[in-house]
Amino acid sequence: MIAENVECADSYLRKVRGLMLRRTFKDTALVFPFKKETVVRIHMLFVFFPIDLLFLNKSLQILDLATLKPFIGYRSSKVPVSFVIELPAGTIREAGLERGTNIEFRS
Repeated sequence: MIAENVECADSYLRKVRGLMLRRTFKDTALVFPFKKETVVRIHMLFVFFPIDLLFLNKSLQILDLATLKPFIGYRSSKVPVSFVIELPAGTIREAGLERGTNIEFRS
């Protein structure tokens, strides 16, 4: 398990806001679903803590992953993706995630 709590950024406004202006982010995954595969760009402007990013295809397979620094981090998915998951920094290392790993959502 990579996160106890899951939030879904399922509206345009939630996708735009993301983690901006939050002060904490623990034991949570913020999932960005996209109706069609698209190249996604993530910035860290007004995000006060580092995060881990997962870029997933429609089969929930990790295509790319990254750790971004507060305020100055930026990453593009480079290829079209169906999901982006933002996680607390260190989750990638702790969970042993790598390209090709499949993610599963449970309720």
